[in-house]
Amino acid sequence: MKNSLPYLLEVKLGKMRPAIEESGLVVEVFDSLKGLEKNSFGVYVGNGDKGFYLTVWGSGEMQVSTIDYNSDSEPREKYSRDVAASQIESEIQRLMEWVCGTKGAGEG
Repeated sequence: MKNSLPYLLEVKLGKMRPAIEESGLVVEVFDSLKGLEKNSFGVYVGNGDKGFYLTVWGSGEMQVSTIDYNSDSEPREKYSRDVAASQIESEIQRLMEWVCGTKGAGEG
């Protein structure tokens, strides 16, 4: 479905990925098998000792996991329901700023 959260994140990442990788960040994509009842799309972006997973589901849910291996003993988790497309945009920006060292993960 073209207006589902997994599709929107996949399109956004497709546009951003070349610049992200060019800046030296690691990018891994996790796409659920098509046809599953609860489809999802996720991405991991890492920069040395920091990284985040952002996963969205067609049901409107979003899971964010961040970790700074220098200070965190385990990932910090945030789960949201009824997520709008605009929230994904702002979350990606916030997470990219954090992983690049320009903002704290808890800010924003």
